[in-house]
Amino acid sequence: MGPISIAELARILGRAPTALYFHIAKLERQGMLVRCESASKRAPRSALYPERASALFSVPTRPLTVVYQPELAKTQQPIGKLVRSMTATATRNFLEAYRPGAVVEGSHRTLWASRSKRRLSARELELLNRQLHGIVRLLSQSDRNRAGPRQPVELTFILTPGPVRPRLSRRRRG
Repeated sequence: MGPISIAELARILGRAPTALYFHIAKLERQGMLVRCESASKRAPRSALYPERASALFSVPTRPLTVVYQPELAKTQQPIGKLVRSMTATATRNFLEAYRPGAVVEGSHRTLWASRSKRRLSARELELLNRQLHGIVRLLSQSDRNRAGPRQPVELTFILTPGPVRPRLSRRRRG
């Protein structure tokens, strides 16, 4: 999703625009959203102030990325809060969508929870990271100038090293 007006965001989220203004302003003050060009070329004027075009908002960088600094102990707690918040939001959205009619199989599936683990070679880990990058790029593309209906989707993932356990040697019985 690219730069978006509050009205467009409200429509996508199924909320009233007035319910978003406070949150948008707070995110803008914190630097997590930036006001960009006006929407005059692609959207109607503001309903409240017809003399002005609706403002567009976007994240400062696309996609919104986390700067990891594991060598700084003070970053562990804020990163932990961020990851907990992301997983809590994903869980809430999953449970809201888990109802009769949810698409849970096939190529148009929109509801999926999974957990996988395996020992990966360096090459396999590189391939996994490239594929995750590709998914993030796909989901970060702008919706501008795209025709046809679109299904909003959200993907939250966490890649972690598994616990390191010594491998048990196999004894031959003979």
